[in-house]
Amino acid sequence: MIDAATSVVRHARANRCFLLMVALISTLAVGPWLEEVGARAVLFALAVGAFVSAVQACGGGRRAAVLVVLAGATLVLVLLTNARSSPAWGALALVAFVLSGVFTLVPIFRYIVRAGAITIDKIYAAISVYLLAGFSWGGVYALVELLRPGSFQWTQTAVYDPKTFFANFLYLSFVTLASLGYGDITPVTPEARSLALLEVMFGTFYVVVIIARLVSGFDASKTGGSA
Repeated sequence: MIDAATSVVRHARANRCFLLMVALISTLAVGPWLEEVGARAVLFALAVGAFVSAVQACGGGRRAAVLVVLAGATLVLVLLTNARSSPAWGALALVAFVLSGVFTLVPIFRYIVRAGAITIDKIYAAISVYLLAGFSWGGVYALVELLRPGSFQWTQTAVYDPKTFFANFLYLSFVTLASLGYGDITPVTPEARSLALLEVMFGTFYVVVIIARLVSGFDASKTGGSA
């Protein structure tokens, strides 16, 4: 057990995007359960923690400082939203959340496409960008619904459920990103449909062009598995 933990720590130190990928996947795995029981602040804290773990991935410096400020602002605004039950505070929280995701995504994407050997860390980074895009689009969907109620139509659940509002849009985002299209949540306004189309296009081309290229060009024997 100790040896395994030591190996994981060593791997995380050698591959700067590994922790970000794990944090994002963990947030997806446990986040909806937390929001279901009314712990939305904990869900956002997990997501913010995932973004903060990107400080290492972004390389520190001024960029990391801005990311920490955005992440902190997101958490504070979520707490204010819960305390005052105000859609206005919720909208501001979602704006900060989306900005945090995009601010994390852009430099990591640049790292992926940068010339050089294709390492295991670049594959971790590519998966992280895909997940960050899903989180960010989910935040945008939720923001659109807050600003223009009725932009999305539910087949079974209410349009606004305080317990599962954000989790619903994360679900919609990743279902759209993967082009599954279950149809239980449907964009009905032109703006919402446009966002969904853009996400489908991004998800399709990203997997086909970026991830497929990285995986096909990866050679562990040559890269040694580090960044």
